[in-house]
Amino acid sequence: MLLRGMFPWLTDAAWEQVWEYAPTFLTEFAVMASQVVVYKLAANFLGKQGFSEYAIARRAISTIYPVGLLGLGVALPRYIAISARREEVTLQDRFFSATMWCVGLSVILIFALVNLMPSKFAYLIYSDGSYKSLTMPISMIIVGLTLHALAYAYFRGHLQMGRANIFQFVNLGTVPLLAFFLGDRSVEGGP
Repeated sequence: MLLRGMFPWLTDAAWEQVWEYAPTFLTEFAVMASQVVVYKLAANFLGKQGFSEYAIARRAISTIYPVGLLGLGVALPRYIAISARREEVTLQDRFFSATMWCVGLSVILIFALVNLMPSKFAYLIYSDGSYKSLTMPISMIIVGLTLHALAYAYFRGHLQMGRANIFQFVNLGTVPLLAFFLGDRSVEGGP
């Protein structure tokens, strides 16, 4: 009621939209705040060299993992929702299966390239092949983020936003913090 008094020009339909989207916005802000906290913790506890490695690794991950998704993280919820509207349940499963095959093959290819040539990958990312010990953790994070994005897209396609938001908050908001506090606080071992 207090909010309605502050924004009297909003209609009932507009308030319905606000309440429908508010949990997703709150989840995304919580995830963003968590990532900022982890970034600050890394800056304080990993030292100058460790933080530099961590920051560059995060940039590399955020550059490479969308390539593995092939844009299907956006397409999957749309096509699942379209087939749900038409009540074609088997088509929904086929879309998800096809997406898993395409993305799975691209992620396997990325994982293989990164780990079969770790010195070259390290040189490409860090300009120094001696950082090859970081290639396995980077490639594992890419695999994990890609699988997370597909599961999140699946929930979104089925309009299960409660599950999608919880999944997003746990995987991207809580796990990085836990990894930092429970891990060995090295770039190679986590967070």
